[in-house]
Amino acid sequence: MRRCACLLSLVLALGGCDDDAPTRAISHTRVATVPAKRFYAQAKSSDRFGRFPAAPPPSEGSPHGETSPAPFAYDLPEGWHAHPPQGMRLLSFHVGGGHGAECSVVHLPGGGGGTLANVNRWRKQMGLAAIDGAALAALPSVKVLGRQGVLVELEGSYSGMGGEAKPDHALVGVIVPHVLSGRAGTLFIKMVGPKQTVAGERAHFLAFCSSLRPAGDGGHARAPADGDHTAGAPSPEAAGPPRRPPLPKLRWQTPKGWSERGPRPMREVTFSCAESPGVECYVTVLRGEAGGVRENVNRWRKQIGQEPLSDAEVSALPTLRVLDRDATLLDAQGTLETRDGPKADHRLLGLVCPQEGFTVFVKLTGPAEEVQRERTRFRALCASLALAAKSEEAQ
Repeated sequence: MRRCACLLSLVLALGGCDDDAPTRAISHTRVATVPAKRFYAQAKSSDRFGRFPAAPPPSEGSPHGETSPAPFAYDLPEGWHAHPPQGMRLLSFHVGGGHGAECSVVHLPGGGGGTLANVNRWRKQMGLAAIDGAALAALPSVKVLGRQGVLVELEGSYSGMGGEAKPDHALVGVIVPHVLSGRAGTLFIKMVGPKQTVAGERAHFLAFCSSLRPAGDGGHARAPADGDHTAGAPSPEAAGPPRRPPLPKLRWQTPKGWSERGPRPMREVTFSCAESPGVECYVTVLRGEAGGVRENVNRWRKQIGQEPLSDAEVSALPTLRVLDRDATLLDAQGTLETRDGPKADHRLLGLVCPQEGFTVFVKLTGPAEEVQRERTRFRALCASLALAAKSEEAQ
């Protein structure tokens, strides 16, 4: 009986819809809004419907209008540009002057699935086979935020999160344990892009990782200082960490026949050689271990098409006394990978000199015959390196 009554009501209602009835325009409009809510990975259904208040409006001191400040301060490498992070990213950057590379920082609670699983996830994104625990243990380590992390460097066809594969790409990433806002988790720092761009930005990436530091208690960023970038507004309640001292300045004796060229990013000085026009030499200073001696030696060997060395083989390399330390010397020959493409019959001379809180690198490359001609002057330059006096640093 009830069903019949419902059907009768429906018929009467439809019958009242007369096509000839007068129409009336609606001029009043209303906008339906849904308040933004903070992302909470472990939220239950009850949490997702009303547990968190609407996100606060962007603070005036927050770059790009982020709704909440990121918990890190950092030194922004030259040529990098921060842009608003999306999704789970805490920080996001365009890298290498708009050549398609980017860097991101993500924090996940707990182990984030485990280091091995995440390394293999990155390898899968690059079209590479998975590795086992033994291969993971052999990966180099870097120190980030006071903890040792795993450094991952890959080359292949990058497909990201299931997108179309992009050939000739590279990925450099760090996975490191980190406690954020009192919660243990894992920090993922990842740079990916065209192979040549990533290779050119590798030193910038390591310097950026080394520069990461807490922005303040409770995850508030402190006010930016000269040459210092923070990802959020300063908190009046939380005093930020003290500003880190600048890297030391070096002085040197320019070898005869060499001349200094204009300033370049991440370089203390760059030299050209009158008698050897194909040769370039430069000096770089980076914070901390910058990956370590073995990692940098093998990075240079990879650039020249040589196989990596073991710890014992690196320890057996010749040394040169520089800045009161025994610095490691590398001399390798082969096909050099450059931004302009591979160059056959080239040679690379390199020096890695770890110091207290920083590492000095000297690198010379060029055609093999020209490098041989400049080898003695290269060693003389390295031996002449000294720390600048305080009065010189102030200039």
